[in-house]
Amino acid sequence: MTDTSAAMREVICVLDPDEAAARDARMIAAGVGPRHALPPIPPPVLGDGILQRGPDGARAPHVGHPTPEYRLTHQGRTALPDELTGGFDVLTDGHAPLTALDETDRAFLTGIGAHIVALYEGTAPPSGHIDAPGGCLPHPRAHGHVAAIVRPGFHLFGAATDGDGLHELIGQLREQLRQPAAPAVPVPQRLLAAAEQ
Repeated sequence: MTDTSAAMREVICVLDPDEAAARDARMIAAGVGPRHALPPIPPPVLGDGILQRGPDGARAPHVGHPTPEYRLTHQGRTALPDELTGGFDVLTDGHAPLTALDETDRAFLTGIGAHIVALYEGTAPPSGHIDAPGGCLPHPRAHGHVAAIVRPGFHLFGAATDGDGLHELIGQLREQLRQPAAPAVPVPQRLLAAAEQ
C-alpha cells in the first residue's frame, strides 16, 4: 500500500507548473485508462516482520510476496482458499509433508486458528483439497517446495522443501508470534497523586 501511495504522490503532487502541464498532457493522451497514464506500481510486498528467516537471520527470499489464489474444492465446496479457511494456511503437496509435524506443531496451529490445506490433483481424501488444474501446486513444485505457510491476506510467510523443513518453519512462526512481556511503564507521579485524592 505504501508503494502505491508513493507512486500516486509522484503523479498527483506535482508543484512545478510546467511539469504539471506535461503530466496532464500525458494523461489526456493516454485516454481514460489510468493504467496507461500512471507509473508502474510494484506488487504489494510486506516489509520486515513475521516472515521466514534464513540461517543468518535475514529475511528468506520471496517471503512477504502475495501468493496466487486458485479455486479449491473441499468436501464438495469449491471456492477461493480464504473463503474456505481464512487466517494462516499451511499448504502442502498431499499429506506426506504433514507426517513430520509433532503434537506441539499441531496444537500451535490449532491455537492460532491455522488451517492445514493438503492439496491434491483430481481426487482427494476427505480431509484434502482438490487443486484447480494448473492452480496452486505447479508453483511450489517448480521451486522444489512441498509446503508453504501463507499469512492472512495471502502473503507468503515461508516455504519448505520437505516435512522436516515444514516442522522448522512452524517453529519459526511459533517463535515469531510469541508475545514479548509488556515493558514496565512507570505511572507518572501526577496520576498517582490524582488517584490518592
